[in-house]
Amino acid sequence: MHLFPPILLTLLSLLSPTFATTTAQPPLKTATLHHLSPIPKPLATLSFSPQHPHLSKLESFTPPPNSTSLTRIGVLLGSKSYRTTLTATSSFHAPYVGRFRITVTPEGEVLGASFHASLRNREKEAGVGEERGDFDMLVVEKGPEIVGLEPEKKVGVQGKDGEEVEEKTFLQK
Repeated sequence: MHLFPPILLTLLSLLSPTFATTTAQPPLKTATLHHLSPIPKPLATLSFSPQHPHLSKLESFTPPPNSTSLTRIGVLLGSKSYRTTLTATSSFHAPYVGRFRITVTPEGEVLGASFHASLRNREKEAGVGEERGDFDMLVVEKGPEIVGLEPEKKVGVQGKDGEEVEEKTFLQK
């Protein structure tokens, strides 16, 4: 009968932990998003993997104070520059629900971040931070580059005598 192989495999996996087939979790990248008004303050920390998006999660989230002002959401590029988007600070608080969206390369380099908010569905009463655990990850690849093109050379205009003259615009004529 065919009962022995599954039972034997189960027993062997219990006796020897190295015999059991386990899959190691791939390493996750981390991105810290900041809100910049007027100085950078941590807003959210995201753990993600471009190859395994189902493992990605929001590690921490600290919304900016609720006000009528605007704030910039950004990711640090290098050591001093930020790539930012603009959003209202009120979009982080009720009655809005929102999602972070990060743009990454297949290698995991973060290219940009933003926050998208919408009004909460009144029929679906949820807690304030209940739906904030989600974020979107857009994986982009570098597009084709144009190679071999040189800037156009300006061709001079010849006058009546065959000598080069300055070209006049339509309004100058």
